[in-house]
Order: sequence, then C-alpha cells, then structure tokens
Amino acid sequence: MQITIELPEDIAVGLESKWNDLPRAALESLALEAYRSRALTAAQLRRLLVFETRMQVDAFLKEHEVYDFTAVDFEQDRETLCQASPGSTPTAAYGKPAPSSKADDDPPELGKSRHRPSQPGTLEDVDTTSCL
Repeated sequence: MQITIELPEDIAVGLESKWNDLPRAALESLALEAYRSRALTAAQLRRLLVFETRMQVDAFLKEHEVYDFTAVDFEQDRETLCQASPGSTPTAAYGKPAPSSKADDDPPELGKSRHRPSQPGTLEDVDTTSCL
C-alpha cells in the first residue's frame, strides 16, 4: 500500500530542513506510533523499516525513547533496589540468597522477560521516592 500526504509547501520545507528524508521520517513516525499502541509487533516493525536484525530494531526504539517496560516492571525493580543494601553482592541485590550448586543446575524462571510485556503500563503511578 502506498500512502500520500498533502502538505502545504511552507510546512514541507520546514520539515525537510529538520529531517533530510521526509518520507522516511514520516514512515518512522507512523511505525513508532503503531508499535507504541501495539498495532505492530517488533517483527512487523523490523519488516516495515527494512531492518536486518532485531538489534537494529532495539537501537531504533532506544533512540526514540520507546522502551518495553511497564509500570509493574518498574515497581518490581524499585522494590528490589529498596531491599538491597549498599555494598551488597549482585545476588543479594536481587533479593535472592546466593545459589547453591544445585540451584546452578536449575533452569531459569519462565515468563520473566521484560522484552515485550503483555500489558501496557505507565510510570506515572509508580512511587519513585519511597526508598530514596
């Protein structure tokens, strides 16, 4: 599908002075908004923007400050940091005891990836000052 956008000449000139490739900037803006609103998956975003790797998608999202991080994820991390004491070891910082040799053989917990949360969230409702 091809989409055409009619712009007044003065606006087009102003936008082109900011973005050298106005058609690409428009496509990226559409893609970002579609990804933010979950109308596109990361794989679809990759295809739409013709990226070769997922790392390019991740870099693109980071450049545009789009993070797959929900308020729940943020709150869990905040709670973990509040439990950690200064100078603690990395395992203690995550609120877990140091693993025994048997625990090293256990598979990692499933469903803990934050890469693409199942529910969108916002960070406005998270109290970021309670353990400062």
